[in-house]
Amino acid sequence: MFKIFTSLQGVNKIVKKLNLNIGMIRIFKVMINILFLNHIVGCIWFFLARVEDFDPDTWVVRCGLIDKDSWDQYVASYYWSFQTLTTVGYGDIPPKTLLERIFANIWMVIGVGFYSFTIGNLSTILANIDRKSAILKTKITAFNNFALKVKLPEFLRQKIQRFFE
Repeated sequence: MFKIFTSLQGVNKIVKKLNLNIGMIRIFKVMINILFLNHIVGCIWFFLARVEDFDPDTWVVRCGLIDKDSWDQYVASYYWSFQTLTTVGYGDIPPKTLLERIFANIWMVIGVGFYSFTIGNLSTILANIDRKSAILKTKITAFNNFALKVKLPEFLRQKIQRFFE
């Protein structure tokens, strides 16, 4: 999904215009994947109640969402998915039926691993951004010193510096 999104010419123009580095793009990809995965799990969470024919013990009925519109139901299921994935788990939409408990347990195990992976990945990306920007700054400083020493014309020095950046 993200490959299709980044292949669009308008997106590439925006990335170039904003001068985003690769680390920021990777963070954006991770966030898009998290949101999409939560969408899928939220839909499955609602589907589980439907599979059980909206039994009075299902979360949809207990939370009073059976007669609400689709948007309210979607937001509630997405909310449950996101809070479970991030290990917050407020408990305001608890699983009660056997099917809901099984699915919630599976999602919690996946959530802990996914959350740990995401935090580790984001910290690596941020560390690399700092390291790469420090290397770039060192290169630009060395180039500027060289340009002053050889008396490189200002327009050429700026053009080369933009290339490095």
